[in-house]
Amino acid sequence: MGKYKQLPISKEFKEEPTIKTVYKNIVKERINKYGVNTLNDEEIISILTGVEIEKVKGYLESYGIVDFIKNIGAINITDIQKKKLELVYMISKRISTYKPTKATIDSSTQAGEYFVNDLKLYEKEVFKVLMLDNSKRIIKLEQVSEGTVNEAPIHIREITSVDYPQISIKIML
Repeated sequence: MGKYKQLPISKEFKEEPTIKTVYKNIVKERINKYGVNTLNDEEIISILTGVEIEKVKGYLESYGIVDFIKNIGAINITDIQKKKLELVYMISKRISTYKPTKATIDSSTQAGEYFVNDLKLYEKEVFKVLMLDNSKRIIKLEQVSEGTVNEAPIHIREITSVDYPQISIKIML
């Protein structure tokens, strides 16, 4: 028995994985497999700020999602994590209060750019109808159909069934 040498054991096998490590791996796997839409509020805040998920859950239970940031002084986290939370709050506030100005579309190039920007975040193909007034300002954008990853089948009945505003002069498909 003295002839055989003990092989070094890999670090990952020496220590039992912690619950935190296992949970992080599960969340990463879920993001990769199903996308970020599957994350709950606690997971999103934890990922963006680095605050442990259990702390975030406790704080959200105590303060609620809206008052979470307002009570940031009472939360036992680092200054950097507090700044990150404030940034998350700031961007979510900006997004929720964003009111786009009525853009005008004067050419097919502008229409193409508008649709590319609008449709780039969709995971599936969609068919939308854009309605313009006499001054070529956008009145309404309505999704008519959602398809699969590579197609959005549409029938003329679906286009004609859209509720067009009375002031709509031009329509782009």
